[in-house]
Amino acid sequence: MTDPTNELDGVLDALHGDRKAVLSSQLRSIEEQVVERRLIAADTTLVVHDEVHELTNELLNLQDSQRLDRMQLSREQRGLQREVRDELRNAWKDVQALRQEERLVEKELLQAVKVHDRHKDLGG
Repeated sequence: MTDPTNELDGVLDALHGDRKAVLSSQLRSIEEQVVERRLIAADTTLVVHDEVHELTNELLNLQDSQRLDRMQLSREQRGLQREVRDELRNAWKDVQALRQEERLVEKELLQAVKVHDRHKDLGG
């Protein structure tokens, strides 16, 4: 005959293992999202910096008599620089939100481990 305590311990261990696996998977997913967001920000920033560089070259090649063109290109350049700042700020905010979610999942995982350990201590 099987001991009910051993069966209960087995069920608790299985449940803990499942919960731990789910939470660990969530942590990996969050980290992947952080990396992806940073890559997107880097790519966007590089593209915009290239555009700013092209505008700078165009500005340098303009004659003094092309004042209106120079003003227009300068406005475009400032707009692109603003876009870079906005992208960096938005990326930072997105990563902060993901890190907050990560901290919550880590806290939940730690609590699950502590509860499991307490059950083991009480049962053993």
